[in-house]
Amino acid sequence: DPETALVQAEQLEREQAEMAMMQAVLGSVFSVRKPRDVVAGTSSGLKSMTKGIGMGLAALVAQPYLGAKSSGAKGFVKGMGAGLAVCTASTVTGTLVGTSQIVRGVLNTPRAIIQKSRGQVWNAEARKWEVDWYSLAEEAERVLGGG
Repeated sequence: DPETALVQAEQLEREQAEMAMMQAVLGSVFSVRKPRDVVAGTSSGLKSMTKGIGMGLAALVAQPYLGAKSSGAKGFVKGMGAGLAVCTASTVTGTLVGTSQIVRGVLNTPRAIIQKSRGQVWNAEARKWEVDWYSLAEEAERVLGGG
């Protein structure tokens, strides 16, 4: 049935857009970039955990205050519920993202050791290992111009 197929296609498109939005939000708050090694993974992971806990604690304080300010005691109680939910969700998310970054860093460490021993360097922008190529002549051309 063409109508059912159209409805399913629209639903799939909506779900994909929601997933992209979730990934964008997660990526803007929590670091999900590929870590170079265990040190970078641990650093990234601990930052994500700290952000998650910090956001949770901020919501735990802010939501009841905002609820009470707008709706009195009833708003305070609603704000407590919302604050607890956000606190729990952001803490769990930060912990999961942080743990995954640490694990990714541990898993990337053997490759980092191998690539470093081969003389490659980590490109922090591209998040990958590259051949360490340096040319004084090319840099002079870039800095001094074609003069």
